[in-house]
Amino acid sequence: MILKTKAHDFFDRIVVIWAKNSTILTMIAILMAIAFPIIFNKQYFITVGISCIYFSVLTLSLNLITGY
Repeated sequence: MILKTKAHDFFDRIVVIWAKNSTILTMIAILMAIAFPIIFNKQYFITVGISCIYFSVLTLSLNLITGY
């Protein structure tokens, strides 16, 4: 028996919204990635942003490897 929590419902709704509007949300994400260095033109903010993306990708790949 799997217990559904409020957090589980929240993420289910996000997945459904992403599936319905994947093209639009992907374009928004790409535009934000392009605009980030233009808006935050200081090297520190760009380095922090790249580090966040780097660790996010590492976390997602670890979740895939471990089967979570």
